[in-house]
Amino acid sequence: MLKKCIGGCVFSILVICGLATAFLLWAYQVVDDGNIYLPNAPGTAAIVRERDSGVAHIRGDTWESVVYGQGFAHAQTRLWQLERTRRVIRGEISELFGEDTIKLDTFMRTLGLRRMAEDAWETLPQHHKDTLQAYADGINDSVLGTSLVRKQSTGKLLPPEFYAFGLSDLSQWRPWHPTDTIALLKYKSFYLSWNWMHDLGREALRQKHPDLADLREEINPFLSEDMIDLTTIIDDDDLKAFGQYSEKTLIEKYYENMERIRAAEAPLPAEVLAQRDQQGKETGRRTTVLSVKAQREANGGPKGRPMESQGSLLRAQREAH
Repeated sequence: MLKKCIGGCVFSILVICGLATAFLLWAYQVVDDGNIYLPNAPGTAAIVRERDSGVAHIRGDTWESVVYGQGFAHAQTRLWQLERTRRVIRGEISELFGEDTIKLDTFMRTLGLRRMAEDAWETLPQHHKDTLQAYADGINDSVLGTSLVRKQSTGKLLPPEFYAFGLSDLSQWRPWHPTDTIALLKYKSFYLSWNWMHDLGREALRQKHPDLADLREEINPFLSEDMIDLTTIIDDDDLKAFGQYSEKTLIEKYYENMERIRAAEAPLPAEVLAQRDQQGKETGRRTTVLSVKAQREANGGPKGRPMESQGSLLRAQREAH
């Protein structure tokens, strides 16, 4: 009798675990096919995902719609990483992890990446602000469109970490702001500056012991002893010999290349991509297409007319920010 009870309990547990696993696999499938209408979409974008890798290829009818699609796609698969990193940058990670991370919060608030981002935002030209705003709108629309029961949803559940830390109430979601993106870029730059501690040590040595200033590289080397004497591997003459030398800055080259790419490959309408993908499915091509459109198109509103919905709420919150 006891064996039967134990066996029944084990079987019940296995069934429950199996059903829970199946539910989570279903609930956490990325919405990657069909049409979806969102309040802040500046136009139409098509997110084509490779089935095997999940890599997203985004095309749109405007530059802002492509960037909006990128923000939307990032939120679909990287939302917890975005939120966690934002909290680290703002010095708020201890709200989730407690006293163990207070020193990290103190350091990040002292570093002031958030303040630097806010100052940078004020000096940006309008077209850069429009780009960053489109990316933020894509993230926010993706988050606020999450619903387990609504048919037109961007996803069924938030990442599990949001439920673990009590952040699942969408009404409490702090909208992603363009300054969050700028701060994230500054954080990545800081993170890649591995020698900042060595620079700080050498500067402290120079100020406190000026008589040892000439020895600071020996006392506190750049990274290691074999990197004291830095060697330039390729100089300007080498670049000229290879035909790669240019007086233009990296950002100027970037925009030049972007214009060349746009001229060579004009964006395709989402309907064309969807039709092409349907043909690909019939021939075994492994991709999916999610068409992200402005919500006003679904309601037959004139182009350029803002929706009085979540988009208005987000704009009000941004202005208050």
